[in-house]
Amino acid sequence: QRQCVKRPARYSHSMTETQLNQKIVTSNDWQPHLDALQLRIFKGISILQAMDAQLTAFDGTRLRLDAPLDKNFNDKGTGFAGSIASVAALSGWAFLSLQLAKRFSELANEVAIYHCDLSYAQPITGDFHGVARLAAGQDLDALFARLADRGRGKIEILAEVMQGDEVKATLKGKYFARIPELDNSGR
Repeated sequence: QRQCVKRPARYSHSMTETQLNQKIVTSNDWQPHLDALQLRIFKGISILQAMDAQLTAFDGTRLRLDAPLDKNFNDKGTGFAGSIASVAALSGWAFLSLQLAKRFSELANEVAIYHCDLSYAQPITGDFHGVARLAAGQDLDALFARLADRGRGKIEILAEVMQGDEVKATLKGKYFARIPELDNSGR
């Protein structure tokens, strides 16, 4: 079994210019959820072991997932597009999974991306990380209300793949969330 090692956060991204260099700091109330999700993804998503992707921070509004270039490069020695896409999509998935784990702690949850737009801005030439957050205009409380009422809902998440402080790729993803015990759709 693989030992999960936390790497120190080298960079974090925030939504305002004045907070650009603030680190994403995981508070004590999120840490158990972050640790449990790291174990879950390493057991359940085998490609992440090969990618050496690590959840490194979550502050309730932003999640960071790190990946080293030496495990995720292409024939040109730059970031492999498939790895970049995986880091972006998984950052959003992990962001939403953690939100649901905390809000509906006693209930299992299912999260899946069902649509995304991914754009690559520049080649990645070093270690990189994904930073996920809610897309503009999205409301977690509204999603939680839909989940409590119907057991299923949708939300849009923005994930930026960064090298240092530069955005190298951007994913706008639409994610589906389901709480099976609350799902009254008959499916």
